[in-house]
Amino acid sequence: MFRSLLVLIFLCSFKSLLLAQNQEIVIKIDSNDLGWHRYYYLDEFETEIFLDSLTNVINPSTEYVQLIDGKTSISYLIKPGDNIYIPYDSIQAKLITNSTVRNIELQYANVYFNLFQNTFLTKKSEPLCLLDTLYIQAPNKRDQLFKERFDIEVEALKEYQTSNHLSKEFYKVQYYLIKSFHDEKYLTVGFFPFGDQYLAKILSEYQKVFNNEDLLFINSYRNSIRFYEGLFFKLKGKEGNVSELFSGDIKDFLIANNLVKQLKKMRSGNVITEEQKSQLALIKSQKRIEYINTQLLFNKLQATEMLDYDLNIQNFTDIKSQKLTYVVFWASWCLPCLENLKDTKNIRSELTDKGLNIIYVSIDKNQVSWYNAVESMGLDKKKCYFSPNDNANIVKELDVKSLPHYSIIGDNQIIEKKSLPLNNPEGLKKVEELLRK
Repeated sequence: MFRSLLVLIFLCSFKSLLLAQNQEIVIKIDSNDLGWHRYYYLDEFETEIFLDSLTNVINPSTEYVQLIDGKTSISYLIKPGDNIYIPYDSIQAKLITNSTVRNIELQYANVYFNLFQNTFLTKKSEPLCLLDTLYIQAPNKRDQLFKERFDIEVEALKEYQTSNHLSKEFYKVQYYLIKSFHDEKYLTVGFFPFGDQYLAKILSEYQKVFNNEDLLFINSYRNSIRFYEGLFFKLKGKEGNVSELFSGDIKDFLIANNLVKQLKKMRSGNVITEEQKSQLALIKSQKRIEYINTQLLFNKLQATEMLDYDLNIQNFTDIKSQKLTYVVFWASWCLPCLENLKDTKNIRSELTDKGLNIIYVSIDKNQVSWYNAVESMGLDKKKCYFSPNDNANIVKELDVKSLPHYSIIGDNQIIEKKSLPLNNPEGLKKVEELLRK
């Protein structure tokens, strides 16, 4: 009986492990696309998270993630459990899994793009005819035009589903994706010339549409909600209240988004206001609260301060007082930075063994992208710092105006504001001479 209990415990643990693994999305990309920021997805605060490693792991909190090919703006709906390889293609991406059915589902993004000539999938403007006097004088004709286009695209989706024997789930999620594209364009393109009466009609019609929290993973859906909220306040003035419009997670999302937008506009060192504190207290999602607290930490940084890998505050003055230090300024989005980090890996290791202190100061604004790049470059996390403050002393004192940038400091002095990279013979010679002193 004891053995049976152990087997049961093992099976339960193994099942839990499998479930945890199935929550991941693994994406392998071709080395030709590495560092070019071709593939990315957006978090709900519109921060771009780039796939800059050969193997990328996403742990989503939603049913789907909208992966975007930056070269074409095509969106692919990927989901937990997907193990994807994307071979290099100079025109359109092709996402490959070990499931034939899943490959056909993912291919629909390309089919849709080609069928409808990227009219709605990309962010390009609609035809100018939507601003024509005809549509302004008779908005119902504008409505009809959008409806006709939507119906055509839904019919094409049905045909693709039927001919490839795909599931109802595939149809459902693609339907909502197409509808969200259309809603976003309907609410934003050629909109402002119309009078308040037409806008009030839209406000009434769309209130129920934007109360489906299951669709928050769709970028266009989130954008539409933001625009809808702006339209509401435009018509209602200061009397408007988000509580009148939304409830549950949609309301939580909007409050958090508005607060993050305010915090990102604040200057470093500014203190959060009482009104902002009251807004923060209304947020229910722990994940959103953590994101906002991190943003507050960024805002709190003084000019002499930056963050280490564990988000502890460190002072530039303390770092400058250490032994001979070679400072690498870089960012996850800087391709020359990433290339140099790869090229100098062995040189940096040898110089570290000789006593050189090498630190890596990222001026990223996005903590997740910074973390991912540190991992993919294999950097020593204890030597990695994050300086999102544009007015940081370390950036000003070392005259950092472009990336990559290299400086040499130590013993409370600046030895070289702008040094050469370590894969440059002169740059390497200079560092070795200083080490011998």
